[in-house]
Amino acid sequence: MGNVRGTSSIWWRVQHVDLSAVSKGASNAVWTAQSANNLNGFQLDAANEYLYFNTHIGTDWDAASDLEVEVQFETNADNSGGGGSGTDTVNFDLVMYYKGSEETAQKTQVLASSTTVGEAAQYYHEKATFTINYDLVDHVVQVGDCCSWRLNLNTDDSEVDDVIVHHAMFRYKTSKPRAEV
Repeated sequence: MGNVRGTSSIWWRVQHVDLSAVSKGASNAVWTAQSANNLNGFQLDAANEYLYFNTHIGTDWDAASDLEVEVQFETNADNSGGGGSGTDTVNFDLVMYYKGSEETAQKTQVLASSTTVGEAAQYYHEKATFTINYDLVDHVVQVGDCCSWRLNLNTDDSEVDDVIVHHAMFRYKTSKPRAEV
């Protein structure tokens, strides 16, 4: 029996990040339990609160397309008054640190995401997406790289400065519909 493969990378390989495995490091991010209104996760309401997690790039990545991180969150403040223009945002910064086997120099990419939430009520659910440039000069992403991530809320640029992050995932394109054994 042969393996099923596409002639192009039409599938996503997804690595869900278990938030219970996410570290807040020495920052003051607070774990918030679920309630009748919100999902559980880490509350971020200050610029110096960070969440750290790890992923890796499998051998099934096509090595020719950008990769993505998606962070799902809820607003934890009532912004229904908002700025009146419907353009209020939640802004995150994400730093990707990565290197592969036998490498000594760490590579980095600094990413930002701005998600328009408008005049959102408290507990409004949304997502932020970050695109990783796979062929960034002097910081090329490679199959097998191990990745460490640092996420924080950019309170300087956000109109909504209180969120609960409850899910993250890392994904990349592959020509294989599932992992092969």
